[in-house]
Amino acid sequence: MTERYETNARKLPWPQDIGGITAKLQREGCRAIGRIGGQDAHYEVVMEVLRVLAKHAESKLAAQKEHLSNRRDHEAARTLAKQTAKLNDIELQRRNACKDIEHLQRRIQHLDKAVKQATPVHTVKVLPAPVVTPPPVIKPAVGPPVEPPKSRRLTPEASKHGLGAPRMG
Repeated sequence: MTERYETNARKLPWPQDIGGITAKLQREGCRAIGRIGGQDAHYEVVMEVLRVLAKHAESKLAAQKEHLSNRRDHEAARTLAKQTAKLNDIELQRRNACKDIEHLQRRIQHLDKAVKQATPVHTVKVLPAPVVTPPPVIKPAVGPPVEPPKSRRLTPEASKHGLGAPRMG
């Protein structure tokens, strides 16, 4: 004999479903069971649907586990590839820095040789000191002394009117 369950769907001992993933399944399953109507053929259809759902859930669970495992492997491979690329970049930077250092050392050696063997590009000609000769002494010509021209005074009439000095004529 089968175990006796409640006929009221609200009083059934449902498993705890915190995420709510089976809420609609419970509701629709109870509605489908309510439509059996006491007919054995309807009961068999509902039970067959539940068995198909159970098999589907088992297959889906296996596929999801495989997918999850593959995704984890893929993520691990991506993480490893990123880390490898980062290490390769660091190694490349190190090699480039070493090449730069070698190049700079060769450049320093070349410059040291160039400085030791340097020849002047321009030569400076030393000019002799200029000969300074004193200016010739000019003697005044002997003759009568030269007097500056005499200036004429303003007439009182011209001063009154604010005129300047009369022309020398």
